[in-house]
Amino acid sequence: MTFAREIDETAIGKTTILVTADAAPDNAAGGSVLRAGKYEVWRGSIDPDMLKAILASRSLHVRETTLLPDDKADITKFDIDLTGLTSVWPQLAASCAAATPAPKSPWPAIQQPNASVTPPAAPSP
Repeated sequence: MTFAREIDETAIGKTTILVTADAAPDNAAGGSVLRAGKYEVWRGSIDPDMLKAILASRSLHVRETTLLPDDKADITKFDIDLTGLTSVWPQLAASCAAATPAPKSPWPAIQQPNASVTPPAAPSP
């Protein structure tokens, strides 16, 4: 699951995200936000139990907490309406799986040595 938003580049404070669903309010996904220029991005893994809770819920609850330098916290909450998600989930899951290619390394391929080759004999003295 990924959240992204545009921010004021001069904003200060560390932000965390916590996500819960109606069907399992004690099961949560969360973590820190990564800042990149004028954007904040949060990406979290959702385990199978959390996914089941999301599909059984009417709303996804998101809480964003920003810890400010004066030890105060700015908390923003919003809900995401999940109406219709259950009916389109099979199609969404299939399209995501089909669109996800195998990860490619940014490094060039390096030919691995052949372990079955016998090294040449050392010259005799």
